[in-house]
Amino acid sequence: MPVAPAGTVTERAPPFGQTSQPAIAVDIDRRAVHMAYIQFSLLHIPATVLVGDSLAMRFHEEWHTPAHVMGGWNAKLRRAEQKGEGGCTEAYARGIRT
Repeated sequence: MPVAPAGTVTERAPPFGQTSQPAIAVDIDRRAVHMAYIQFSLLHIPATVLVGDSLAMRFHEEWHTPAHVMGGWNAKLRRAEQKGEGGCTEAYARGIRT
């Protein structure tokens, strides 16, 4: 449910949609993933939306929102993992390639 908190964050942040936290969403239903991707994209939230099974950690598709790509979040998350600051991104990164 990162859409509701993002509204609060964007009300306080001067530039629209520039958040310090990217969102990661997982669903087994491709249609739900597409709906989440559209919501994140329209709200300019940096997000990665995955199609797959979060319990078995098997993912089939990976969708990055325009805010994720334009904000350089892949590089930011990679640097955080190298520094040992990675959180759930490490978990999904291990499972995405299986």
